[in-house]
Amino acid sequence: IDYTGGGCPHILAEPMRTNLIPYSEDLTEWNKGHLTIASNDIISPDGTQNADTLDVPDTNDFIYEGATTIASTEYVFSFYVKRGTIAESALKLAVYDDTANAFIVSDISYSASDSEWTRVTQSFTTPVGCILIRAYAFRNSSSTLGTFSVWGAQLEEGSYATSYIPNFGTAAGVTRNQDIFTRDGIGSLINSTEGVLFVEMAALSDDLTYRSLTISDGTNNNRIIIRYSNASNILQALCYIPTGLTGFCEYTLTDETSFSKIAFKYKLNDFALWIDGTEVATDLSGAVPTGLNTLDFAIPSDTQHLFGKVKQLQVYDTALGGSPYN
Repeated sequence: IDYTGGGCPHILAEPMRTNLIPYSEDLTEWNKGHLTIASNDIISPDGTQNADTLDVPDTNDFIYEGATTIASTEYVFSFYVKRGTIAESALKLAVYDDTANAFIVSDISYSASDSEWTRVTQSFTTPVGCILIRAYAFRNSSSTLGTFSVWGAQLEEGSYATSYIPNFGTAAGVTRNQDIFTRDGIGSLINSTEGVLFVEMAALSDDLTYRSLTISDGTNNNRIIIRYSNASNILQALCYIPTGLTGFCEYTLTDETSFSKIAFKYKLNDFALWIDGTEVATDLSGAVPTGLNTLDFAIPSDTQHLFGKVKQLQVYDTALGGSPYN
């Protein structure tokens, strides 16, 4: 359950990821120039006093941590930062290819607040032959000196940053397992002849993969699906029976990473997709599945896992009319 961002908490379903930064919180273990580090100086985003403050005394200072990577692979580097007396123009990150002795990411400026923690993220792809990198949380390329704080560094394989995984010195990285959500034995709560599958959710990324929420009979033979498609911002609602696809609706979202209230109505020859209280697509021909008794954040073959944020999830046993889905 994720409480970040304020308001009501939501389910956060994430893929398996590994934090490759060996010392994600203890910056005294990092490679650095002349800057000094005050350990456990201020309260970090996890609510304890375990964040380090850095004092920059000259214009050529730096601090980085090394990691072993795979060549020609997408990664994302992230960390939390809070600005002290240093000007934002001096805050820059970089990523260096130790194999080729060349920068992959060259001095990208990042913003930081002096009152709130900000998470900085930077994605990149390792070049051919790159197996070792240096991830710089700071490279001073201006004449501005001063202090700032850093906490929670993370380097992970993937196209987007996931929630923080602490690493206290494991060179091979620390791994968080994939989140799995499923509930079976709920056939008495689901009407297989008609109903509505309703969810308020947002994708973690527009990563051009299928990510599905399903009610089924525990197999792929009978299932109702709401899913993000493998095309950008395309949402689909589908109905399958043993002979194949029988109901289909599709809609283009403005941004699949923003929350939407989504409802898929299913009934014999009467399928409809609603987004934020508005009917956006219909399919008026098709049979409905039978034996629905299982809810999954995936499809029953354990693929198309839903990686996203879910605020509400409801199954109605009646094909509601009007516009109740807002």
